[in-house]
Amino acid sequence: MVPSITTSTQKDGTKRKHRYYVCSNFHNKGSSACKTNSIRAYDEEDAVINRITGFLNDSACFSQAIESINKDTVHTNVKLKEQLELIETELKEANAMQEKYMEAFEQNLFPVSILQERLQKLAKSKNDLDQKKNELSVQLSSSDTKIIPPDVVRHLLEKYVEEFQQSSREKKKQLFQLLLNKITIKQAAGRSRTVDKIELDFDFSEINLSKTFTLIHILYLESDHSEEISSSNPDSKGKIPPYLQIFLPLFVVRFTPINPKRPIYLLHQNQSHQLMRKCHLGER
Repeated sequence: MVPSITTSTQKDGTKRKHRYYVCSNFHNKGSSACKTNSIRAYDEEDAVINRITGFLNDSACFSQAIESINKDTVHTNVKLKEQLELIETELKEANAMQEKYMEAFEQNLFPVSILQERLQKLAKSKNDLDQKKNELSVQLSSSDTKIIPPDVVRHLLEKYVEEFQQSSREKKKQLFQLLLNKITIKQAAGRSRTVDKIELDFDFSEINLSKTFTLIHILYLESDHSEEISSSNPDSKGKIPPYLQIFLPLFVVRFTPINPKRPIYLLHQNQSHQLMRKCHLGER
């Protein structure tokens, strides 16, 4: 959803502006793509902050959700390694077959035309395997292998709520854009629209470039509490802002992957406090 402003004229001739959030597909592509699905800005903002606050207050489910993300990370990397090992085995078999064909060629066991056809097919198969191997290698190198500490996520979300409640309208819009990936609304018969699901986007994929890196700077750059937050990190050398020390281990400098990496999403519908790779914050 994206912010929108409408203007209404009062009976006395004065004009009043109203803030809404409307469907991004409608905003970008028009009515042929989707309906407006507008919702009052204050209602949506309150719903998001209340949902995050409720998530933070449920300590047991919060810890369980972070643990779920960490388990999912390990599982994903194991699967990638298994696929990579399988492809390497297939490449070895293809190389062995290629050597046999070359031996058959030297011994004149098959007509040249047949050998050429088989070698061409084998070469194409090897190229496909090499490409898939490279893609898997990049995915594996770009995947998040570090365990996410629950207190780090808690620090970030608590600071987000604190800053959001004190921010101007423009800054609230910016904070929404940096944290929220998707908001789904629902409308019961005879009722106004309400927030249904919320997807939070935490992207630790690349330092200096990701939205989350920008979000951290905005939240903590002018914070008077940065010294307090970094007190648990005695190795700080002063070259990196203190507030960044606690988050920096989650970022890794990476090459751009062939298949863009999915960000980490937080909070699952109907499991309000379960964190997953891609999940939602449902209504309580």
